[in-house]
Amino acid sequence: MKWLNTFILLLLPALTSQAQKWAFGFKAGASYSSIAGPTEPNETVRFQYGIHIGPEFKLVLHPSFGLFSALEYHQGGAEYSYKGPGYFVFRHPARDAFVNGEIQKSYVVENAYIGIPIGIYAGPWKSLQIGVAITTNLLVSSTARGNMRFAYISPNGKPKNFEVKLDYNYFRDEPGQPPKRTALFTRPRTIHTTILQGIEYNVPEFLGAYYFYREKNGRLYKTFDFGWNIWLRYYLNDAFFVGLYYYRGFVDITNNAMDLRHQLDDQHPTDLPRSSDIDRNIIYRLTVGFSF
Repeated sequence: MKWLNTFILLLLPALTSQAQKWAFGFKAGASYSSIAGPTEPNETVRFQYGIHIGPEFKLVLHPSFGLFSALEYHQGGAEYSYKGPGYFVFRHPARDAFVNGEIQKSYVVENAYIGIPIGIYAGPWKSLQIGVAITTNLLVSSTARGNMRFAYISPNGKPKNFEVKLDYNYFRDEPGQPPKRTALFTRPRTIHTTILQGIEYNVPEFLGAYYFYREKNGRLYKTFDFGWNIWLRYYLNDAFFVGLYYYRGFVDITNNAMDLRHQLDDQHPTDLPRSSDIDRNIIYRLTVGFSF
């Protein structure tokens, strides 16, 4: 704790000085985000674009340093693709059927957060500032869009394949059901029918986020994310600035109970294969703004 006491003693003159003042501002810009973590064989994770926007607040303790916070709306997520061995769960009230085959899958996850960073900044030169912060993020929206093609061999030895659309809402979708948003605007349509062990299975055109599940044990993406960020700003004049930001999450943002792998476990071929990987947000930002 000696370092903390020293830091407080160094700040005390600035906190009691008449020079301290509040400053307010606004910023917006583009985000370039991904979700960092282990990938399965044949899986690719790419960055995707989003936006960020919101007001910020500074307590100027000294002309060259101070404290800052903000209230930010920002988008994160990633683009996923997979091509290789996989499975499909054919749903029926009497019994689900787990079938192995080949999958070609691509979808984009879009997670929106309200973030509150709290940190310090310093300006080694008049036009240049650097800041570091700890950020708490509240997940307010979580969706994904994409498609999946599944090819398999039917019990009579004939090759079959079909393609479904993925329309995920990780907040609202229910287990074993088509997506709620799509159901409001389109009539459910069957795009593939097969008979397995005497049961007729119908595959809908759209799959919801938890279509393969019998029960929902929370959401895939967790409500809170915590991390640190660092930023560099260049002031064009006394008010307007451009900046670069980097954010890295501390914690696993996925719920292992709802995080599926692409291939079935050979020892438990009728259980959904869960993943215990740790996945963290990573975000780069280009921003413009002003303060006064």
